[in-house]
Amino acid sequence: MKNLRLAGLLIMVAVILAGLGCTKDSSGSSEQGTMDVRMTDDVGFYDKVYIDVQGIKVNIEGRGWVDVTPTRTGIYNILELNNGIDTLIASSSVPVGNVTEVRLILGPNNTVVVNGTTWPMDAPSAEESGLKIKINQAVTAGAKCTIWLDFNVHKSIVVKGNGGFSLKPVIRCFIHSFTGAIIGDVNPDNVAYFAYAVPVNNVNDTFMTFLRSDGTFKLWGLLPRTYNVGLMTKEKADVKTINNVSVSAGQETNLGQISIP
Repeated sequence: MKNLRLAGLLIMVAVILAGLGCTKDSSGSSEQGTMDVRMTDDVGFYDKVYIDVQGIKVNIEGRGWVDVTPTRTGIYNILELNNGIDTLIASSSVPVGNVTEVRLILGPNNTVVVNGTTWPMDAPSAEESGLKIKINQAVTAGAKCTIWLDFNVHKSIVVKGNGGFSLKPVIRCFIHSFTGAIIGDVNPDNVAYFAYAVPVNNVNDTFMTFLRSDGTFKLWGLLPRTYNVGLMTKEKADVKTINNVSVSAGQETNLGQISIP
């Protein structure tokens, strides 16, 4: 009889341990979704800007910080990720829930090339604890959630008093379904060098991109609102302005061919 009782007790313990060892977290859910993190860049007035990507984490409500597996750790020239070009930097399964923050962790090998000379850039905050970017996006079971990290290189690089450089990343997150884009085709294609969009009621919030060699451009990750769009020469002189361009979520606003006399 004692042996039977002992056997029954052992079975109960085994069942409890099996339950504790399953994939459910403290909220009782074991459902997973896929998180993709992609990186793109705004305009930067440098030859090259190299950042050392070492890790990505997302903060999910009720679950804390979760790793998103990097597709490749190491050096990226973010000036190549402009005008609608991006690259996948992390992707993996994560628990379902609402993502409130993204943490980008950088390594020590960050450099900027200015007039052919390479300068190191220290980025202590991004190297130690990682740079946190706010976001509000749900991960749902069996679905893929993609977010974009958009560097503002112009604001991210700080010139030191001794002539060196520091990297203090200024990054925003955006999601295609919540944002829109403005595209256009400048004619002739060698008149303008930059395209930019400024919200009508917020002149301090400017989005910029280089024009492609064929004169086309794409400004993306724009919140739904009305923008004034401008075209500038390499010397930053305005050559064309198009006012009151409306942007809707999940859509591209096509300005068509833009002729410059």
